[in-house]
Amino acid sequence: MSLSAAATSPAPPAGEVAAEPAAVELRSVTKRYGSLLANNEISLTVRSGEIHVLVGENGAGKSTLMGILSGTVRPDGGSVLLHGEDVTGLSPREAIVRGVGMVHQHFRLVGAFTVAQNIALGFEPRTRFGLVDQKAARESARAVSDRFKLALDPDAIVEEMSVGRQQRVEIVKTLMRQAQVLIFDEPTAVLTEEESQSLFSILRDLRADGRAIVFITHKLREAMALADTISVLRRGELVATVDPAATSVAELGELMVGRPIGTVPRPAKQLDADAAPLLAVRDVDMKRRTTHAVPLTGLTLEAHRGELVSVLGVDGNGQQE
Repeated sequence: MSLSAAATSPAPPAGEVAAEPAAVELRSVTKRYGSLLANNEISLTVRSGEIHVLVGENGAGKSTLMGILSGTVRPDGGSVLLHGEDVTGLSPREAIVRGVGMVHQHFRLVGAFTVAQNIALGFEPRTRFGLVDQKAARESARAVSDRFKLALDPDAIVEEMSVGRQQRVEIVKTLMRQAQVLIFDEPTAVLTEEESQSLFSILRDLRADGRAIVFITHKLREAMALADTISVLRRGELVATVDPAATSVAELGELMVGRPIGTVPRPAKQLDADAAPLLAVRDVDMKRRTTHAVPLTGLTLEAHRGELVSVLGVDGNGQQE
């Protein structure tokens, strides 16, 4: 819908109140990368005061679609409307100005900066002399943090904070820019269960405040617990939009993959207990070489022929080292 079309739309009959336009409306949005059709004519509506969960396998087109909404990806077809206004092809900065904020799975923070400095970065308040107003930045960060019970110290150094608290900094960044539409891209991938539950509480508070929230995940139980509406993408196409009260985890799984999901029997291991391991790591220590590195202490593991060894842990606990 163009601005001119919106201006010429017929008025509602006398005595009727015009329906408030949706916070987000995507109409037949299409995106191609060469021969790959990442998004195929997807139409989606997200209303203010709603948590709309977008589920799908990796590569289903979820992040591409939200990139189009947040201005980082240009669509090849279709329209993007915010509160009834056509904003198709907007830039990332224009998206921010128009109230769209995205909390990325990999945080975009400067570790050596304080919470207040990260939040104000790129939108710094100024004194009448043109200098960055550090006091105003701290006060604004504290006010937003207190309003949504995020419990952030504006003077804390970001790299010294837990992953969950760093995510709160990202949330405050979007709220400081007056975001009315918030996009969360796989936000629980790096969180503990306790941190995830804390995030869900924050999202419900934001919903109660009238924000429109798009939550991208492939964790179906998480979607069922949090969503007001669930949309399912598969191979770049929107295959269903459902009420979580009228569906199940099993049905969502079938929609995601396009077939019934059964239990796959795990083959018995055929390992020679007496064979030497192909890889043996014994009592490895590693000191902290940078402020970001995680020290390792007494690390020991083995990998035998025909064996898959998994290393588990919340992001930032030494897997990379």
